[in-house]
Amino acid sequence: MRIIGYTRVSSNSPEQLKALEQHKARLKAVGCTEIYWDVASRSKDDREGLNLVLKLVEQKACDRVVFIRLDRMTDSPAVLERAIQTCLDSGIPIVGLDDHIDFETVGGRLEARILCNLAKAEVERLSDRVKHGYEHMRNKNLSVHPPFGYRRVEGKMELNHAPYICLLESQQELTQAEIARDLIELFLLNRSLIGTLRQFNQKYGLQHFVTPGRANRKARKSLGFTVVGLGNWLSNPILRGHTAYGRSQKERLRHKDTWDIRYHTHPTQVVMTEVEYQTIEKLLKLNAQQKGWKTVSQPKINPLSKLIYCGECRSYCHCRPYRMHPDDILHNYYQCSTYKLGACPQKTTVKGYAIEDAIIKALVQRAEAISAIAYVPTVEKDPLELQALKAELAYYQGAPSSRAQAIVTDLRQQIEFYKQKQQLTTVMTLEQRELLLQVFSDSLYWKTLMDEEKREIYRALVERVVIKGGQVEQVELRI
Repeated sequence: MRIIGYTRVSSNSPEQLKALEQHKARLKAVGCTEIYWDVASRSKDDREGLNLVLKLVEQKACDRVVFIRLDRMTDSPAVLERAIQTCLDSGIPIVGLDDHIDFETVGGRLEARILCNLAKAEVERLSDRVKHGYEHMRNKNLSVHPPFGYRRVEGKMELNHAPYICLLESQQELTQAEIARDLIELFLLNRSLIGTLRQFNQKYGLQHFVTPGRANRKARKSLGFTVVGLGNWLSNPILRGHTAYGRSQKERLRHKDTWDIRYHTHPTQVVMTEVEYQTIEKLLKLNAQQKGWKTVSQPKINPLSKLIYCGECRSYCHCRPYRMHPDDILHNYYQCSTYKLGACPQKTTVKGYAIEDAIIKALVQRAEAISAIAYVPTVEKDPLELQALKAELAYYQGAPSSRAQAIVTDLRQQIEFYKQKQQLTTVMTLEQRELLLQVFSDSLYWKTLMDEEKREIYRALVERVVIKGGQVEQVELRI
C-alpha cells in the first residue's frame, strides 16, 4: 500500500528544520511509505513537493495522502480547491493528521475552507502589523537594516567594532568598521569601482564560488561586494550619520530625490565625511559619463549579450573586443565578469565565433530532431491550476451574498486571463518551432543574417551558454 505524506516548513533555520524532522517522524509513525516536503511560504502556490503529491493523486499512483495540518499545506483558496477537486476526481483520500480533515466528506471540505480563510486573514493581519511597525520606526527615526560596517543597537546605528576577520599574512584582526573605512579609502585611491574591488578582493582573499546543488546561483558571501552593490553602499546616507527611508526599490540610485532622509541621527558613528561623499559622487558620475552609459547614441549590436555565463561562478561573461592585426578586424572574446575583480580564477577567454558555432550546432541538431517528428496538437484536459479556479468558481456561484458575487467576477477574470496566457504560450511555442525550422534547417542561411536579426533569434531560442576553461561547456535551449 502506497501512502504519501506531505508537510512544509517556512525556512531553512535550525528550528524549522528540526520541526521538519519531527513532522517526518510523525508521518512515518502513521504508516506513510513516502514523504514529500517543501521549504517555502504557505502562501506560495507553485511548490515542487505539493505539485508532485497532487500529480501522484491525479494519476492514481498512490492509495492515500496524509498531511500534518492544513496550514502546512496552504492558505490559498485556489490551491485548496485544486487539492479538493483532485481528491474527488481520483477517489484517493486526502486527510489531515492534526486537523482530522477528510477531503472526501462534506464536513471535512467545509472545515478545510474555513481554516484556509482564517489562515489567509491571519497572514493579512500580520502584514498590517509589520506595516504599522515600520511606520512607527519611521516616526521615531529608527533604523531597520544596518549596512556593512554597522550594527543596530536599540534602533540606532552604531559602528560595528566587534572582531570580524583576521588576515593570515599579517595576523591582523580587523572589525567591520575598520574594513568599511578601508574600502572607502581604496575607492578614493583607485577612483573606480572595478579597481577598488580588484584590490579589495585580493587583499582579503575573496572569491566567488557556486553552492553545491544550485548550479545557476552564486553562494552567499559575508564580505564580498559586486560593482552595483559597492556603488549602492558608498551612496548610503547611514555611512555619513543620516538615516534614509525609501531606498528599497530597484535602481535606487536613480531615485535619490524620492528618499526620505533624516539628517544627523547618529552623527558620532560615521565612516565617511560629507566632503568625501561629494568627491565619491563626482567620481561615480564622471566614470559613468566616460564609460558611455548615457552618451552612446548608437551602440554596437552584440547578438550574444546577456547569454554567456561563467562555468566556475555562474556570473555573466563580459565581451572583450580586440582588433587583430594585420586584418584590423574587431573580434569579440568573452571572459568572466568577476575575474577582473579578482574574485574568479577563470582567466581564459573564449572567442565569440566559437560560441556562435556551438550555438548553431546545437540549434541545427534540434531542428533536425523536430523536423523528423510530425507536429500533431493534442487535446489535453485543463491544467490543475485552471481546474482549481473553476472549482472555486463553482463553489462561490451558489453563495447569495454580494461579496460572493464580487469573488465570482474576480474568478471569472482570472480564468479568462489564464486561458489567454495558455493560448499565448501555445502560440509562442509554435512560433519558436517554426523559427527554428526556418532558420536552422540550412546552417548556411545563418551566415547571411545581420547582427540585429541574430540577436532576436538568439533571445527567442537560447536560454544560456556556459563557458569554462576556454571552451563552451553547455548550450541550453528554450525549445
